[in-house]
Amino acid sequence: HRVRRSGGRLDVEDTLTADEAEEAFRAGMAVADEEADAGADLVVLGDLSVGGTTAAATLIGALCGTDASVVTGR
Repeated sequence: HRVRRSGGRLDVEDTLTADEAEEAFRAGMAVADEEADAGADLVVLGDLSVGGTTAAATLIGALCGTDASVVTGR
């Protein structure tokens, strides 16, 4: 599921609007629900894009209340 073609520069602006972020979370929850309903015991998240690692670390840091540098170790 793609919310938009590319995000903004996360160092100077929000990469997604609030509506786009909500759409992305809802899409992810729907996939996780489908997998759980199909019998999955664990869903592990990952990324395969060149710039996605920075965005993922920033998101995980925000959700965990810590800095992205703590998540990445750098």
